[in-house]
Amino acid sequence: MLSIEPYVRSIYNDNMGSFFSGKDTFKAASDKWQKVLKDYAADQGFIVRN
Repeated sequence: MLSIEPYVRSIYNDNMGSFFSGKDTFKAASDKWQKVLKDYAADQGFIVRN
């Protein structure tokens, strides 16, 4: 397990919940989740590439 996996799982509903409730498209929700994860990973010292 990656050291950031608990964080990844903990914010899933915060970001993807808007898709499941019909408030966002899948792309919009997943783009938000991706940005949060990239920012967090970079803050933790991981090298983030697109």
